[in-house]
Amino acid sequence: MSSTKRIEKLRKRYIDSKPSICYERARIYTESHKKTEGKPVPIQRAQAFCDFGKRKIQGSWLREAHPFLYNTDTWGNRKSVSNI
Repeated sequence: MSSTKRIEKLRKRYIDSKPSICYERARIYTESHKKTEGKPVPIQRAQAFCDFGKRKIQGSWLREAHPFLYNTDTWGNRKSVSNI
């Protein structure tokens, strides 16, 4: 079975890509895990994801797509829980 041109293009792009790491993400996740040490792992992971979103992705499409992750309005002002 032969691959389509689209699949071959994706495969080539995948093979030619160089691995990378986001040092900021690693730092934020490490700090968050230290802060939530002793809590269940799913809670630690959820808090780390939330912390990363608040500190790194602030103002991006994710903030607009998932406003329930944040306790601030579009401009970064704190909202009370009743306004969410």
